[in-house]
Amino acid sequence: MRMLMLMREVIDRVTGDYLFEMANVLPEESGLPYPIYIRNKRGIRHGASIKAYPAGFNNLAAEIVVTIEAEPRVLKVPRRPRVPVAHLEQLKAYVRLNREVLLAYWHADNASTAAMLRSLQRLEDL
Repeated sequence: MRMLMLMREVIDRVTGDYLFEMANVLPEESGLPYPIYIRNKRGIRHGASIKAYPAGFNNLAAEIVVTIEAEPRVLKVPRRPRVPVAHLEQLKAYVRLNREVLLAYWHADNASTAAMLRSLQRLEDL
């Protein structure tokens, strides 16, 4: 019984911290070549960032990490699949375009994911 309670607590923490607080944005919604994850800072010890997945959500280990700053920086690029420099520039342009929305969501403890997603602009909407 004690083990079952412990397992439930772990599952609640994982689903609460990871699944509920992450929003995935598909290429047709963002104008980017890859799906991205956006989340808030709850439980995170590093700075604001988004993650993109060139291999899709089926290979989460192959991730691109881009900071949410006035001049975004690419912190991580997978070895495979190869990522064209133009795609990295698109990711940085997307962050610049949506920086205020992304940072507001990052810093809010009780932010509405739906409202954040409605506020994002597609990259082609420049």
